[in-house]
Amino acid sequence: MEATSADYNQFVNETSFYNRMVLSHLLPANLWEPLPHFLQTWLRNYLAGNILYFISGFLWCFYIYYVKLNVYLPKDSIPTRKAMLLQIYVAMKAMPWYTLLPAVSEYMIEHGWTKCYSSLDHFN
Repeated sequence: MEATSADYNQFVNETSFYNRMVLSHLLPANLWEPLPHFLQTWLRNYLAGNILYFISGFLWCFYIYYVKLNVYLPKDSIPTRKAMLLQIYVAMKAMPWYTLLPAVSEYMIEHGWTKCYSSLDHFN
């Protein structure tokens, strides 16, 4: 069964909805609405990736280094603040590249370069 442009429009509409849902809560509209669809998608992934990174990192550090102190790690083995900041610095340098892959994947799907189906109705 051949995919039609209506099928691809469904993917574009869905990612546009996700972009509006995330970006409208995090940035003023005049910053992200003029951007092309691909950059909006990447920006959505970048901001969501950073939020996820910092929340999960904070919860991990709080649990391992404060709640369960000396349970999972030997005494006096908590990393220094400098080591933690260095790890954050390295992760922030890589975050644009990590969040580029889902944006490229969505771009390829939206332009019909992959064999994706928007619903199970395509199968009998």
